[in-house]
Amino acid sequence: MVYLRALLTILLVLTVIPFLLVAGVFPGLDPRLRVRQLWVKMILFVLGVRLKWEGTVPVHPAILVANHRSYLDPLLLLTRVKALPVAKAEMARWPLIGTAARLSGIFFVQRDKPKDRARTLDAIGRAVLEGHSILIFPEGTTHDRPGLLPFRKGIFQVAARTGIPVVPVALEFEDPADFWIGDDTFVAHFFRRFGKRKTRAAVSLGPVLQGADPVALMEEAHEWISGHLPVLLQHMADRKGPTK
Repeated sequence: MVYLRALLTILLVLTVIPFLLVAGVFPGLDPRLRVRQLWVKMILFVLGVRLKWEGTVPVHPAILVANHRSYLDPLLLLTRVKALPVAKAEMARWPLIGTAARLSGIFFVQRDKPKDRARTLDAIGRAVLEGHSILIFPEGTTHDRPGLLPFRKGIFQVAARTGIPVVPVALEFEDPADFWIGDDTFVAHFFRRFGKRKTRAAVSLGPVLQGADPVALMEEAHEWISGHLPVLLQHMADRKGPTK
């Protein structure tokens, strides 16, 4: 099964690139975002990902901040949210996937370089003022800890300065083995995890937060996500039912 999924994933990536190039001829980002949304749904279906969704997608532009578990995290949210994600620069070098990501509207940032982080935050500020939502993972890295890592403050400074609301997002996988952590490579993780029939995940969107104090925004978002992760795990456990 995993080899078939790998083949279908490659074919889907190869297919979406020309569609994104054609969509890029039209003004604005919306045509590319529509293509990307359909492609993301197809990828997750092929990989056997089953997603439980809670909460309401914001109608107006917003900065969505989420905890980080896996390279699938942006895909889970982009099934319903038309946002411009912020991803690590290494992803831009992934064969095929990096090309598709660049064409679909992704901000790449080298997190270990302050100047590059500042450049990316400036670009994000311009994008939100142009009416685009942003998706970012302010922990800065994936991990398998039960709670959250400290958030980086930069994106909350952008939110406070521009007045764009922040929406906290909690996401979780039913099986912690689906987390992508440490030195695990994309290919190794793919072949180890997608041989099983289904991968279950859950996403929950929190309340809209606004304010002129970036620290208060950051702390409020961190508190909401931290408090809601156990709720998501419990919901998935209840859906799964007792073990027989």
